[in-house]
Formats: sequence, C-alpha cells, structure tokens
Amino acid sequence: MTKGLYVTEQSSGFTYRYQQLERHELQLLDHTETISREMIRYVILDCKQSPAAPLVKSYRLQYPGACLLVLAMRRDETDMLQAFAMGADDYQVKPCSEREVAARLRVMLKRREWAFADSGSMHPRGAAAPVDWDWLKGQLTKTESRLLHFLLLHSNALATRHQIIQAVWGDELSLSSKALDVHLFHLRRKLHDATNGRITIRSVTNRGVYLVDNGKP
Repeated sequence: MTKGLYVTEQSSGFTYRYQQLERHELQLLDHTETISREMIRYVILDCKQSPAAPLVKSYRLQYPGACLLVLAMRRDETDMLQAFAMGADDYQVKPCSEREVAARLRVMLKRREWAFADSGSMHPRGAAAPVDWDWLKGQLTKTESRLLHFLLLHSNALATRHQIIQAVWGDELSLSSKALDVHLFHLRRKLHDATNGRITIRSVTNRGVYLVDNGKP
C-alpha cells in the first residue's frame, strides 16, 4: 500500500482522511510519528486557516522526493502561487471528496514514475555536451521535473501554453493560471545554474516556449 504523510492543524482530521483514503489503497501516516523519509511517497498538507506556502517550504525540504498536495480552505491566488513556488505539486480548494483526493494523488504518483523515465535521452537533441541530469534532478520539484521532461521531448520545437498545461497538469489547471509562469521561471533559473546558461527556455510572445542548447561549454 502506498504510504503518505498527512499534516493538519486539527487532530480529528487525520482519522477521517485515513479511513477514507485507505479504501483507495493509500495509507496515511500521522506527521507526529517517527517515519523514515524513504517510505513517504506523498504528503497532504490540509490547511485549515494558515497560509500554505510556509508549510510547503518546510515539508518540501524534509521530503524532497515526495509528491506534495495542498488542501486549502479557500481559493487564494497569492497563496497558491507561493505554494507552487515553494514546491507544491497540486493545490486543491476544499470541500473535495476522498475520491477526488485519491485521484489527484494517483495522477501525481504516476507522473512521478514517468518523470525522467527515459534518462538515457534526457538532453536536447543535438546537445553539444552531456549534462549531469542526476545532479539537476535533485534540485527540481516534481512539477518542474515533469515540465522539463515534456520540454526535453519537444526540444527545439515550440510548445504552446495549452500543450504544456495538458501534458503536465491535464485538466487540473486553467490556461489563465499563472502557475505555469511561476514554474517556468524557477526551472529556467535552475537550468541556467546547472549548465552555465548553455541550456535555456526561450519564450515567444503569445505563442509558447521551447528548450534550446546554445552550444556553449
């Protein structure tokens, strides 16, 4: 059974979520328990009142390899964008059924399996020299990994906003959302640092983005 961590400000919430998700073969562990990090595949941050971003930052540092789902009390675009910037993989406003939560977790876990699956070809076509992708993967959030994976598969070809959102988020994100821009900003910066500016993401106004290798050493 896939194990995950449940973090909430109300102790009563754990029992409810535990019972509901167990039906979907998703086992929840209380964040107060002593748990090996390697066991945790996902983290649910059930925010009752507090902003999500500080919690996301804290738990992303503690569980860098886990999928991270935020359950928020209300839609707050500023908090959502900050949460994505801190490393959240998904942000869902309550109320939501346990079936929806389970479905979102399964999608994130499946995408995690896909991300960097084809490690032998994880570089732009025609790249001048190999990049230490294993090192870079350790710097990326799961959403950034999926985004980079998509861009690498379509390197040197323009990808529209719609194509990227459908590939990375499916129907979970609207075209007007600024979440994509936030993730592109952070991914562009990390690629620059990892390759000394050689590999970058270029934008074409009102058309899309594409990944290029400038051929610099």
